Amino acid sequence: MGITYVRAARNSKTHIQDSTRPKFTVCGQVWSLELSTPTKTFCKRCRKWEINRTLKLSTDNSQLRADLSKRCSRCKETKPLSEFGFSINNVCGYTSACRDCTMDTQRKSRQKTSLLNKTRPVPVTKRCSRCEEIKPSPEFWRDSQSADGLLLYCKSCRKDMDALRLKPVPDVLKCRVCKKFYPPECFHRSLGHRYGRGSICKECHRVKSQEYSKRNILKTRDYTLRVNFGIGVEEYNTLLARQKGVCVICGQPESAVSYSNGKVKALAVDHDHLTGKVRGLLCSRCNSGIGFFRDHPEILQKAIDYLLATT
Repeated sequence: MGITYVRAARNSKTHIQDSTRPKFTVCGQVWSLELSTPTKTFCKRCRKWEINRTLKLSTDNSQLRADLSKRCSRCKETKPLSEFGFSINNVCGYTSACRDCTMDTQRKSRQKTSLLNKTRPVPVTKRCSRCEEIKPSPEFWRDSQSADGLLLYCKSCRKDMDALRLKPVPDVLKCRVCKKFYPPECFHRSLGHRYGRGSICKECHRVKSQEYSKRNILKTRDYTLRVNFGIGVEEYNTLLARQKGVCVICGQPESAVSYSNGKVKALAVDHDHLTGKVRGLLCSRCNSGIGFFRDHPEILQKAIDYLLATT
């Protein structure tokens, strides 16, 4: 049976009264809890030291997420806990916004950043804050958070700073999945690890990614659609049924075959690259054709006039 840990809040509603079998309210429902070893904490509001305990929810995690529900702070809809991510900062152990709203916010932020990077003027030269040298802008990495769109340090200084922070890379590293030793080139780069390389070799990482995609086909598809286009599988199926399974432009079903699995591809989602608005579902040829014409109606009209005049 799985155990879900819930952080105890320091307010009057969650102070423990019964030390044998307390009750704790999670998302509007009362659950029976067990207590771990008590710890002494200082409350900044009442300015007193008090004995506090970490609350431990004694129930199956999957059953808890299926039975309980929570209201999203953004879309104001009540959804099951399975639609929320984990968070140790909240009392209930879950994020305040659902996964759909979180991904939608992240997608809009990426689109805003991409549009800002395209329109914001980049300086020709910039002074590095570490070596104090004036270098051209290609010598700096892009940074969407800075005022000029460039990092404070040049690429060479940033590389030296990362080298000082990371430990020297040994000749071989051990993969934590297959337990074999490989050279560092067989691991993906990751600045979060102590050697600057991931803990899983590239082959094991590829196998694990494929296994996860096979186990969660719909989940992976839904996540990809929401991140790239802001719609889920249900919205995609609604558009597909409205178009009767064919392309909007040519009126033909998709005929292109995927090289990875040998199956016919799904219709591509056509969207406006500036606003992110979904316009419809197109086949691979029509979608590529619009992209080659740069989504410009005047260029497309000139191409139409050219074909009519020469045929």
